[in-house]
Amino acid sequence: MYDRFSYSFEPCCEDSDLLTSVIAEFIDAKTAERLSPNTLADYQNTYKCFVKFIGGEKKVGEIEAKDIRAFLASLVHLSKKTVKNYWIGLSSLWSWAVMEGYAAEHVVRRVRPPKPEVKVVDPMSKEDVCRLLDANSLYQLRNRAIIYVLVDSGIRATELCELKLDDISSVTLKVHGKGDREREVPLSDRSWRAMMDYLHSRDHADDHALFVSARGRALTRSGLYQVLRKLGESVGVERAYPHRMRHTFAINYLRNGGDVYTLMKILGHSSMEMTKKYLAIANADIEVAHRRASPVKGWGL
Repeated sequence: MYDRFSYSFEPCCEDSDLLTSVIAEFIDAKTAERLSPNTLADYQNTYKCFVKFIGGEKKVGEIEAKDIRAFLASLVHLSKKTVKNYWIGLSSLWSWAVMEGYAAEHVVRRVRPPKPEVKVVDPMSKEDVCRLLDANSLYQLRNRAIIYVLVDSGIRATELCELKLDDISSVTLKVHGKGDREREVPLSDRSWRAMMDYLHSRDHADDHALFVSARGRALTRSGLYQVLRKLGESVGVERAYPHRMRHTFAINYLRNGGDVYTLMKILGHSSMEMTKKYLAIANADIEVAHRRASPVKGWGL
């Protein structure tokens, strides 16, 4: 199986405008810009698939919009969101190639990406969260701390896995978000105590990572998903994954009186657009509550 974290493109010395050479330079440039390892891995996976699709080596200037369109059309087994991510990766490559003079035209922009499905925001219930917290497991203190932090802060899976011991205090987490943007995220006393219980119980672990695996190494994103999936299966909680806990935090933050602008900052959203989906659900809650509690309706006026 292809290891998306270890694959690399080797530049060709003879023809610097060959696709693989341009890709290698682009990856070097983005590595120098300190893009996250996950973003770089996603880019390389996209380019590997595209090079294979077009049948090997080609000059960048010879690739046409129809090649991009045919490649995206071939990805019928993938979701619209994933296909759009492939389009974004190719678009980033061509933007750089045009800027560097390797391509005369940004052919990717001539191809419309698919519109991702609008997924229903499905937060977890209090009962489901409690069942996960009470689940018996070999690493129960660690798992409880993970659940408390995810539900209490709304941080992303990658952000949780990248937390270091130096990033925590009794009141906040220093979170390293997308685009290398750091933000301070508040933390409740109960979540802090859960983390302290976990930290006091562990030994022979990575001296820097906050959450570690059974081998004492920093917990990976895939490892985190596996931990939560197994916990969910053990107590009958479906779809126990980090992003659903992020939804759970956001919806309940607004339901409990939090404002949408502060929520945007806590979640690390770059615009209000992403946060509005949670506001719409919270507003629907208010409308339902009003219909149930309105004195005019209750009194039959």
